[in-house]
Amino acid sequence: MWLYILILCILIYAFIKERIMLGCPPYFGDCNNEKAKPLKGTIPYKRDSNTELINKTKLVASWTRKTVYWRRAFMLSLIIVVGILWIMNARFPTERELILGLFVAFSVLCFSFNFYQFHLNDVAENRIDNILNDLNCG
Repeated sequence: MWLYILILCILIYAFIKERIMLGCPPYFGDCNNEKAKPLKGTIPYKRDSNTELINKTKLVASWTRKTVYWRRAFMLSLIIVVGILWIMNARFPTERELILGLFVAFSVLCFSFNFYQFHLNDVAENRIDNILNDLNCG
């Protein structure tokens, strides 16, 4: 039983942190995506110089580095594991089933999120940085 309570606490923590990261109130209410943490300090103003606009563009391009993938992976893993085991067995999973399923699903999701971060998002961010540096110098 203590394991279910621990997992529930982690789920609540991850949910609240994800909402705050998205610019939402911690529990309920409408989100203001303009206030999302990864986008902080990136609103362009007419008075911004070209250098400031380029720096803000680089910040926007790097938003994926500022997200926390384990929280998403944990929440999705829990939904997947409980959903699949509920459908297959018509009951809530045992502690052993839950831990094993969470470990497998969490590992797969974390690996895939980090794989795409490294192989696609980082390359795109570096390319954007190079283009903006060329624009700034030229």
